[in-house]
Amino acid sequence: MSHPQELLDYWSDAETWFKSHEPEDWPVSEETASMFLGHLHRLQPVAATGNDLANYAMATIYHLELIYPDDVTREKRISEDRETKTTLLCECAENGMVAAFDNLVTSGIDISATLLGRQPMTMA
Repeated sequence: MSHPQELLDYWSDAETWFKSHEPEDWPVSEETASMFLGHLHRLQPVAATGNDLANYAMATIYHLELIYPDDVTREKRISEDRETKTTLLCECAENGMVAAFDNLVTSGIDISATLLGRQPMTMA
């Protein structure tokens, strides 16, 4: 199976970063935040085509807070970004991605999913 270059680039950078950092390493450096913010922008058009792996990659970036180099940036963006993360994970889970469903269960579903008018998920 062939994957879009944007996804391959994200996976490569994420693998490199995770080999030298723990997910709890926060805040991330300006350089790291910039890199993952760039990945969000490049992955968005791929995700918009219905690519669940791109949606999941974006949700992971939000979930691990890889785009916040400081508390001020985090405070400005966290509410909106949690809504986005929840929406992305819901879409993936609704399409059958077990890992996304697991993340929703273990991380909790943000109340914004209800506020955004999402219907309760049903697993086929």
